[in-house]
Amino acid sequence: MTAVEKNRELALGFASVLLEQLENGGEEEAGGTHAVRLEVRKGVTLKMTLVRLAYGLEKAHVFCGEDGHLLNYNELSDAFGRMFGVPLKNASRLKQELLGQEDPAAFFRKIVESIDRETDRRLGVKGGK
Repeated sequence: MTAVEKNRELALGFASVLLEQLENGGEEEAGGTHAVRLEVRKGVTLKMTLVRLAYGLEKAHVFCGEDGHLLNYNELSDAFGRMFGVPLKNASRLKQELLGQEDPAAFFRKIVESIDRETDRRLGVKGGK
């Protein structure tokens, strides 16, 4: 499997979980945890969500461009800004705000927990996360 195919598979898996949560209305799940989902309204919340996503994916080294080079934070934030119609002209400043937060990786831990719960549910694991 090429890097581009792997990236596509990872992105589709992530998108699948997010879409399923949106279909469920983002309601509280068993165990009292809330579904992770991207805010679909414009504003600071969406911008910071996109910044978190771009920064985390840059550090995970999972997205490559068509030419095979790893996409950096600026390229990822630009792409997500275009995708969601929210230009991130101040992406560098927003990244500094993110790094100044107490727990900049919390967003990705929530995503991983959601994916683990969904995997356990689909596999029928009792007492899953």
